[in-house]
Amino acid sequence: MKRYVAMFLTLAMLFVSLMPMQAFAESDKGLEAAIKGVKSKIDIPEDFIFSKNYDVYTQQDGKKIWYLRWESKDDLGGSIMVSADEKGTIYSYEHYKPYNYSDRKKLPKISKDDALKAAKAFVKKVNPEAAANVKLEDENQLLYMSSDYYFTFYRTEKGFPLYENNIGITVDRDSGEVRYYYYNWNDGLVFPDSSKAIAPEAAQKAFKEKMGLKLVYKYSYDYENEKINIFPAYVPVYDSMYAIDALTGEMIQTGYYYVFAGGMGATADMALKSVAEVEQVVLSPEELEAAEEASKLISKDDAEKVARGLSVLGLTDEYKLTNAWLSRAWPNRKDFLWSLSFAKEDKDGRDYRYVNVSINAETKEIMNFYTSMPYDAKAQAKYDEDDAKAAAEKFLKEFKPDLFEQTKYEGSNGRGIVIPLAEDGKEEKPLQYSLVYTRMVNGIPFPDNSLRVGYDAVNGRIYSFDMTWFDEKFPAVKDNVTPDKAYETLFKNLGLELQYKFVYNNNNSLYEKVIYAPDYNNVEVKLVYALNTRKPWIFDPETGAILNHDGKPYEEVKVAEYSDIDGHYAEDEIKILAAYGISLDGNEFRPNDSITQKDFLTLLSKTLQDYYVPVSERGGDKETDALYSYMMRQGIVREGEKAPNAVLTREDSVKFIIRALKYDKVADIKGIYKSIFKDEDEINPDLIGYISIAQGLNIISGYDGYFNPKGELTRAQAAIIIYKYLQV
Repeated sequence: MKRYVAMFLTLAMLFVSLMPMQAFAESDKGLEAAIKGVKSKIDIPEDFIFSKNYDVYTQQDGKKIWYLRWESKDDLGGSIMVSADEKGTIYSYEHYKPYNYSDRKKLPKISKDDALKAAKAFVKKVNPEAAANVKLEDENQLLYMSSDYYFTFYRTEKGFPLYENNIGITVDRDSGEVRYYYYNWNDGLVFPDSSKAIAPEAAQKAFKEKMGLKLVYKYSYDYENEKINIFPAYVPVYDSMYAIDALTGEMIQTGYYYVFAGGMGATADMALKSVAEVEQVVLSPEELEAAEEASKLISKDDAEKVARGLSVLGLTDEYKLTNAWLSRAWPNRKDFLWSLSFAKEDKDGRDYRYVNVSINAETKEIMNFYTSMPYDAKAQAKYDEDDAKAAAEKFLKEFKPDLFEQTKYEGSNGRGIVIPLAEDGKEEKPLQYSLVYTRMVNGIPFPDNSLRVGYDAVNGRIYSFDMTWFDEKFPAVKDNVTPDKAYETLFKNLGLELQYKFVYNNNNSLYEKVIYAPDYNNVEVKLVYALNTRKPWIFDPETGAILNHDGKPYEEVKVAEYSDIDGHYAEDEIKILAAYGISLDGNEFRPNDSITQKDFLTLLSKTLQDYYVPVSERGGDKETDALYSYMMRQGIVREGEKAPNAVLTREDSVKFIIRALKYDKVADIKGIYKSIFKDEDEINPDLIGYISIAQGLNIISGYDGYFNPKGELTRAQAAIIIYKYLQV
């Protein structure tokens, strides 16, 4: 699913970034050819009208991509949008059709297998050549209560995957119609001969020697308890941007990092900030006033004095404070930060400069700063990495001496280097360096804590600083797993996969001096051994088990399987619900046991479109509280009805189902309902309407004319009721 989402985000960015060149006359032969190509492969309904608001984009290789649109006359049929070239190659297709979103809580009318058949047929029709060279990527066995089935096909060549080329497609879960199609493909690629690839054993040896694993501390944030958890783990030294060349056995970089220079108004230091750090919680004026009065936080004026007192910032009187706000730090939520922005500009308004700085509002410690660096097109570096390192360490010894002593130099991070190009295309000295000093604890690196210093190699000055440092306890490392054992676990549970990957060559012009980015038209295909990305690359140094990013044992998402339902009358319903993640823990369903209120509500919550997902330990009180809070917000459980461990009665199960359907206001109307059950007198008078509606919707049927309202609901009966509710 991650790759699918990433692919669709890429498409969204593509549509935003492409600038339409110009609209051509209707008689243009290219437009005519594109329309004919589309209509030969895609059925456009007769009542759809072609929109003259089309666009055309001309690629660097001269190929024209047409963006076409058809709309239904009455708006009920929606619209169809297609991008295609003059040869009839279809790159994207979207058929928007309005529908009732409330109906999407039901189970689909067609199966996943039938949807997959429709998807394959569509791909074969619109792009038969690609259809013969793709493989379905089935990353998640669970189905979802969503409006469509999602499928991703990746390209294969000579039996090996090229994940960068793919096809995404969605199929309506009720009609079986294709709603969306995206074709991401490179033509003219040259694929290395796989017969010359080194053996898997040799690749593993090369991985150990040239990439390897390292023992580190990692952290996760416990949102429920609002605290940081630190844990030791084995992780690869290099990330997914690197792989082993299958022909040479050497380590190569296959991915790329975007880097922006100071002249563009941003730096790699800023780009590397975590999303959580950017999305700080800003206090309202009232909250700010309360926080200042109830704590030892410094005022805005005091924070400004601290900033102006740091000489490296160069905050002369010409710099005016333009913005200031107080927010909680991340992930140290107990800390508050003053974030200040200063700016100055010359009399003509052309030389605009700014400084940003964050200060701990209690300790007055400066946490990070950035000073702008306007360059002109002729800027040249006067200093090299040795100069940068010397300047950075001199600065840190004076600015953060105690912390600096606890760090290890990790080098000048490639993501922090802006590499200009000379006119002959050769790389010149970087204009900037981002030097990283990683915290060491008990001789073990903690990459999530570090000091980062930005160095301006043009003017020979420190332009940025950033620190992340936790005041937390570090657990002792029970390193029972030897490095060899860690590698054995890595190769067994993840494995090195032989695959094709892109390597981008940077042939950007001198004009691109202040930004380094891949040249998409200069891509080379390499045959590599790369780690499987479908599981986390984190290992417990004590047990060797794969860990999640929160430090807990990794559990693969899969359909629940029960050992005690074969031949049971509710077997089919239980299995269908499980396929959608509507299941209970354990390998036994215990179909004939009575179900508790909590377990029934757990099943019911998972049918909702934005269904509840527990964030705490299984079975814990906090999880139970979170479940009931969610169900109360949904109006399914009301005040005074919470009884997690109580056995659920048949009439109460119907009450919760009708509320989930949002029919309770109608069900509460008195005097208009009459149940046909023989034991109607035993039904709670307040629930007569609920029982009647459920009966009319075929959610319940009773037995031999009796409903047995006060009877205990079994787990099998609960599955059947929820299954029927999803048919409404």
